[in-house]
Amino acid sequence: MTNGTQGPRCGPPGYDRYPHLFSEGRFGRLTLRNRIIMAPMGTGFATPDGRVTDRHLHYYAERALGGVGMVITEVVGVEGDIDPTPAGNLLRLDSDLQIAGFSDLARVIHDHGAAACIQLTPGFGRQGQAPPGRGLVSSSDIPSFTDPKTTARGLSREEIARLVQAFGEAARRAASAGFDAIEIHGHAGYLVDQFLSPLWNTRTDEYGGSLDNRVRFAVELIGSVRQRLGPDFPVSFRFSADLKVPGDRPLEEARAIARRLVEAGATALHVDAGCYEAMPWIFPPLYFGRGPLVTLAAAVKEVVDVPVIAVGNIFEPALADQVLADGQCDFVASGRGLIADPEWPRKALEGREDELRRCIMCNEYCVGNLLAGKPLGCVVNPRAGREKYYEVRRAETPRRVVVVGGGAAGMQAACTAAERGHTVVLFEKSDRLGGQLLLASAPAFKRALTYPLEHLRTRLEKLGVEVRLRTEATPQHIARERPDAVIVATGARPAGAAVPGADKRHVVKAWDLHRPRPGLEKPARFAAALGALGLGARGDGPTRGEGEAERRPAPVEGDRVVVAGGGLVGCETALDLARQGKQVTVVETLPEAAGDLNPVNRTALLGLLAEADVTVLTGHRITAVVDEGLKVVGPDGRERVVEADTVVLALGSEPEDELARELRREYARFFVVGDCAEPRRLGEAIHEGFVAGLQV
Repeated sequence: MTNGTQGPRCGPPGYDRYPHLFSEGRFGRLTLRNRIIMAPMGTGFATPDGRVTDRHLHYYAERALGGVGMVITEVVGVEGDIDPTPAGNLLRLDSDLQIAGFSDLARVIHDHGAAACIQLTPGFGRQGQAPPGRGLVSSSDIPSFTDPKTTARGLSREEIARLVQAFGEAARRAASAGFDAIEIHGHAGYLVDQFLSPLWNTRTDEYGGSLDNRVRFAVELIGSVRQRLGPDFPVSFRFSADLKVPGDRPLEEARAIARRLVEAGATALHVDAGCYEAMPWIFPPLYFGRGPLVTLAAAVKEVVDVPVIAVGNIFEPALADQVLADGQCDFVASGRGLIADPEWPRKALEGREDELRRCIMCNEYCVGNLLAGKPLGCVVNPRAGREKYYEVRRAETPRRVVVVGGGAAGMQAACTAAERGHTVVLFEKSDRLGGQLLLASAPAFKRALTYPLEHLRTRLEKLGVEVRLRTEATPQHIARERPDAVIVATGARPAGAAVPGADKRHVVKAWDLHRPRPGLEKPARFAAALGALGLGARGDGPTRGEGEAERRPAPVEGDRVVVAGGGLVGCETALDLARQGKQVTVVETLPEAAGDLNPVNRTALLGLLAEADVTVLTGHRITAVVDEGLKVVGPDGRERVVEADTVVLALGSEPEDELARELRREYARFFVVGDCAEPRRLGEAIHEGFVAGLQV
């Protein structure tokens, strides 16, 4: 399939700026309005018996309205008797009684101009979680991932045949409900992949051994759909070209699988990577950068003549257009990017890139929530999954609102209040907006955290919020504004002063390492692009280079560094220092490091620390800073000194709540949001600011 553009087109600027991204694309018998596809991602919104809910309808409608060419739904189970995983809050299409609900889902997608594709699965296999009294199944008798002490039972031939039959029937129901295409859930180490990969398939019958045998189950699933829906109904197959674990199939075998899937009747291939043993590759975190899986899609595209979809951190319009222009894929899929900003395709088309609310690849409220058994959300988009309930409506009575603090919570509160028509004044005592986002985004691998900062600054400017920098708001300042409502978002300060020796010369707080260094000016060209409230040039997002000198962490004396505190801040600080050539040791009191991080990003971060030769000591109680380094008591009860030239304190934070306590009784409409209420994470700050803005 070619990626040729259609030549100059009249209309919005995106047609000329991103000609490949906004060209129509053939997807089997379908013609999609552009090359952007919403990637499938679980939501946890289903009823216990797997039915579509109003929450689904509002969620998917908003993404279709945002301008994608096609929506691929979250994974939908085809039966729950053989593989017990399709239960709980997973959608199911195993009965004709469920067609009506899925018809509503297809309708709301079509109503906004997008094609509707449903992703179907025969099961999760060894990666599932069986309810009490039920066992897991797989291609073979192999250990369960979720509980390696138990064995997932290999499916019998009869059970395989029943799954193939159930899959075809679910596809028939989906077509009856109005879906335009089917995608087969064959990736990431789930049940179909457990047949494809020799890692898990040890069968000796016609479903195991040779490549043709291992592909047989997938081929039969495609055939079951074709038998019911005919030869030209679009069928996409999502598979992992690289599972990212030792002993997996080589790339050439993955390409051979791709050819066989197309020969069997797949009309598109959706290429990703990873499995539960290498989970960060399923949901690439910010440490992996943008588009880390595109080369896999390109390798598959070389050997097939059907559309290939690339996925994985592709939410920048310029990047998406470039990979299409380079011929590495035919479509780009965006999952978390569309959770963060459902409108990013429309904004890019209309030339509103400065309004993009980019995904920060944190995996906290999307993947993290799902792994914890909670419904999907988004750190930077409080409305994600709550579209029905969180409508930003104009206030009946416009008010004057004072916001104190220009970090994430304060900026979000000010934006939401201003969107509702209130007059908002924001006080910030420093010379720039951003709060802890300025510190957190300093390491090169954390530049994605400039995205929410850039978005909120732009929104403040466009909404006409009056921002007063270098102004510490006192009760008298606030009273002079005669506010109808006050929102305090004064943030937090680093903890650790109570550690004996914390005031020694060779001690530095992690926060101070990442503060913008005084006396370092931005290049004039970069500074000119900032504007009063901007961050940098819009478009493809921040890159290493311009402005780097100002953001680079302050020098750390000596080669040996010990970081006291092994939470997220401590571990990321350690990684940053190690990449500067330091010999770094992290000391954590708890049994595990980065325990405050979701499993996906935690696995990735610990892997990067290991690659950087960072020593991580867990279960070590910190007793004092001494001239030689950090004194600790190990799990064996023995005291020792971890020698270091510099000690970095990353021991959490404490609220800056003095103003909040002073003002609490002064105003009827009074809100305390973010870290000054309780030090937590970015998501809580943004969500609390949003809710406060709704309530003033």
